[in-house]
Parts: sequence; structure tokens; C-alpha cells
Amino acid sequence: MTGDRLPWFRGVLRALSARLPAFLRGVLVLAVIFFAAVALRGLAFRAPGVPDLEPSSLVWIGVAAVVWLLLMHVVVVRGSRRQMGRDWADMAVRLGLDRPRAIPMGFVFGIATVVIVVAASALAQPPGSTSDPRDGISTAAAIPALVLFVVLAVPVEEVMFRGLLLLGWRQLPATALGWTSRIGLLVLSSVVFGLWHAGYGSWSAVSAAVAGLLYGTAGVVTRSLWASIAAHTVYNVIAFTAGAVL
Repeated sequence: MTGDRLPWFRGVLRALSARLPAFLRGVLVLAVIFFAAVALRGLAFRAPGVPDLEPSSLVWIGVAAVVWLLLMHVVVVRGSRRQMGRDWADMAVRLGLDRPRAIPMGFVFGIATVVIVVAASALAQPPGSTSDPRDGISTAAAIPALVLFVVLAVPVEEVMFRGLLLLGWRQLPATALGWTSRIGLLVLSSVVFGLWHAGYGSWSAVSAAVAGLLYGTAGVVTRSLWASIAAHTVYNVIAFTAGAVL
């Protein structure tokens, strides 16, 4: 039995080894996008009237990380601007950003997320289990804050959670990562997404995990991060008015 499995195992290792350089370059590109978004998000929380929910150090950490990662990318591709351009174009394809037709499906998942989370909240949410991130936001800052939670928070979180998921399983050979493992990654990313929101209360963590499961499903089904972004955007726009941003 062991001898029969060994050729398959070696084949997987060879496939992974062959893709490792491209995978590492892809990780560098994804990391640049993520830390740039983190820096912008930290900067946005410095806006007048918006509660100081993020440490100011995030801005400098994000900027420093972007500069360092771009230098690393230059070193890895040996200064080839053409290869750098190909890496960025390849990342867009791997994240499904070349398939904007997935956006309508994302809207459907976003509405479904609102219905499911609201219904679950009505049935199971413990009193006082949430912390409204809008507390302290002035009326004048309401619209900028909404833009913050949609334009900045959504891309950051989608690249971080659903982007890594989509990148991960699409980089590996089909024999190395079947649907069982993909579902496992989907669940794992959703749990981590819930923990990311634990600072807003225990129920926020649970509802975020449920929402993350639906956002991730939208991305996996359509093979496009656009669907996840659309679903998350729909939810945040609606949930912001109710004081439960995920």
C-alpha cells in the first residue's frame, strides 16, 4: 500500500517544487497589497470625528512593510520589471479579478448573509454581547466612516482572508488539495475572521465567522474575489446602519 502511494506523493512534491518560485512571488505581491491597505486603513482612522479604533503604528508598519516587500520582489525577480508586471497580472487572474461578472452573485450572497445573521441575532444573541464600532462617530463623520468600513475595511479583510484562501488552493495541484481540504480552508478562514472581530464582543465574533463562511463560499463558487468583495460590501452597507459592521 505504501509503495503504491509513494509515486503519487513524489508527483505532488515535484508539482509543488516547480510552482514554489511563482508561489513565493505571488505571496510577495499579495503581501504588498495587504500592507498597503493596512496603511490606508490606519490613516483613515486618523480622520477627524472618527473613533480611534486602530493604533497609529499601523500606518508606519504598513508603509515600512510595503517598501521592504517591494524591494524583496525586485531582488527575487532580479530587477526584471517585465517579470514584476507579469506577477501582478498573474495575481489578478488567480484572485479572479478578471471575472467581474461574479459581482451579481456576490450581491446575492451579501443579502443572504444579512438575512441569516439578522435571524440568528434575533434568536440567539445574548444581551450586551456587542460593541458598536460606530459609538462616538459624529453625524458629520458618518459618511466618511461608512466609506472607511466599505472602501478600506472590505478590501483589506477580503485580501487577508478570502484572498489567501483563493490563492492557496488555486496554486496547488488538484490531487494535493481536494474539495475536503478546500472546505477545511474555508472553515479555517471563517474562524480566523471571527476572531479578528472578537474585540467587538463574543457575538460579533460568532456572526463574523458565519458571515465569513458565506463570503468565502461566494469566492470559491465563482472563483473570484469580486464575489466576496461584493457580498461583504452589501453586508457592511446594510449592517452599518444597524450598528453591526462585519
